[in-house]
Amino acid sequence: MALFAKDGLAQTVVHLADSETHERSWHLVHTTQGPLLLCVWYRPPCRGETASVDTFEEEWHKYSDQALGTLVVGDLNVHHKRWLKFSSDKTPTTPEGTALSSCCNRLGLEQKVDKPTRRDKATGAEHLLDLVLTDLHDGVQCEVRPRLADHSAVLMKFFLDVPK
Repeated sequence: MALFAKDGLAQTVVHLADSETHERSWHLVHTTQGPLLLCVWYRPPCRGETASVDTFEEEWHKYSDQALGTLVVGDLNVHHKRWLKFSSDKTPTTPEGTALSSCCNRLGLEQKVDKPTRRDKATGAEHLLDLVLTDLHDGVQCEVRPRLADHSAVLMKFFLDVPK
């Protein structure tokens, strides 16, 4: 996991905590409209593992009252054919995909990436595994960028001013 901030913006980002049980970090981004909760999350591919989704929701409840909105970015390795258009045909809906979709519905988080982000080396199939989840619906744009190794980069932009 890594969080990069453009020069001149790094001083507006505050690290809150790291998850004690999963590869996830929580940050506040200070904007002129108020603080924004940012979560960076890597969820390894592990079919049936849903505890990481449960602890995500617990952690979100712990930190979200400090912020005006939420952005979650990461490689989440879930499949849910109705929710994520580019899910695997071999495993179109996994338990962890169902758990994350339900969690996002409860928290009001929308998934913003609209193109596949990973190519399976063995089959050549393209899947959407790198997600941006947010409750800032119109204030966030995502662009899938060129591939780095087996994943494409995802450029996420949010349109809130930060203090100068």
